[in-house]
Amino acid sequence: MAKAKTVETGAEEVEAVLEKGADKVRESFEKAGEGLKKLASFQKESMEAFMEAAGIAGKGAEKIQAELTAYIKTSTEGLSEASKAIMSSKSIQTAMELQSSYAKSAFEAYVAEMKKVSELVTGTTKSAFEPLQARSKAFMEMMQFKVA
Repeated sequence: MAKAKTVETGAEEVEAVLEKGADKVRESFEKAGEGLKKLASFQKESMEAFMEAAGIAGKGAEKIQAELTAYIKTSTEGLSEASKAIMSSKSIQTAMELQSSYAKSAFEAYVAEMKKVSELVTGTTKSAFEPLQARSKAFMEMMQFKVA
């Protein structure tokens, strides 16, 4: 009888240990599932951020292209007008003055245009990186949570 009670008590203890182990395994799987859901959500948000950044960069490139196209058109027209004026001048002195004036104005226009383009590039770059920086920050926060 004492032997039967010992076997029964041992069986109960083994059953309790197995139940506790099963609960721990179930808990671990649930945590892993939650972690995978969070990871999938993070990846989806990151992909959306990449797409947003690409859209911003594309629009910025279009603005830069439009600005440069307009500059080239204006510059070409200015060159054409200056060339006609220089070729129709009555003296070498007048031709030199026209050439000098055109060169000065063309250089100033070039510098102004490159400043505009530089500002467009800088603004586009900053804007395009904002969504990526936000995802980077979210990643760092996620990693700090895991470490803590």
